[in-house]
Amino acid sequence: MKLVAMYNLKKSTNFDEFKKWSKEVDQKMVSKQPGYRRFDVLEARAILDGSKPPYKQAETNLPFKVIEFIEVESQQALEKSQTSPAMSSVMKKWLDFVDESSVIILKVEEI
Repeated sequence: MKLVAMYNLKKSTNFDEFKKWSKEVDQKMVSKQPGYRRFDVLEARAILDGSKPPYKQAETNLPFKVIEFIEVESQQALEKSQTSPAMSSVMKKWLDFVDESSVIILKVEEI
């Protein structure tokens, strides 16, 4: 199962603090969870405007600041990991950083 999670941080969140926590805690913990095959956390930097070159870069009005690519064996593996004792403190801290109203998670498949 492949997921794309997109979200923004709370206005009170320091982005550099979030990045440090993501690299040192979140990404390390998630990668140890059974059933996870991939977990990439990315920062959105710009929108390339246009449907063909030359593309213009727009660095303002990004709809999301953080994008995650997640691949897990199954929805059950995802749910089991998210409710595990090991992940509960990680999820709690993640919610301290994230604007919950901005979170969108897409289940995707290759074409």
